[in-house]
This record gives sequence, structure tokens and C-alpha cells, in this order.
Amino acid sequence: MPVLLLLIYLALRRNSQRETREPLHQCFSRTDQIWRYLGLLLLPLTAALVYAAAYYLGVRWYTNWLLYLLTTPAGFILFFVSLIKVWRMKSAANENIS
Repeated sequence: MPVLLLLIYLALRRNSQRETREPLHQCFSRTDQIWRYLGLLLLPLTAALVYAAAYYLGVRWYTNWLLYLLTTPAGFILFFVSLIKVWRMKSAANENIS
């Protein structure tokens, strides 16, 4: 666990040194693209519809195991993909030269 936390710290530090886009809190403060939040609003509605249909059809799922088996490998895969992207990112100074 300490090695993993150190790896995360180093990746976040390198990302903050290399990132040239606006900070995340400024991205979410913009109100000109409210329609992009529609997907987030549809998540609970979609989940409710799926569970209502499963209840109506009498299907009993062990959702805790389904969630575990899907999200744990996906989380590790996406974590390592993000690490690779951060370490391959060029610095802002190198981009200005080329």
C-alpha cells in the first residue's frame, strides 16, 4: 500500500507540473455547457429503470458481486492507463520549443 500511494503521489505531482489546461474547478464553473450534465442526471433514472424491470421480471441479481467483478478490474486497468499517459506527457516548456 505505501508503494502504491507513493506511485500515485509521484504521478499527481508530475501531472501538475506538466498540465497546461485550465484547473478542474474552473472547468466546472462554466455554465455555457449545461447540457453536458444530462448524462449525470440520467444515471439514477437509468439505474431505477433497470432495477424496476428486474423486480418486475422476478430476476434476483447479486449486485454486490457484479459490481465488484466489473469495477475492480476496470479500476486497475484505468489506473495503469492514466499512469502511462502521465509519464508520456511532455512538459509545457518542451511543447513551446517544438
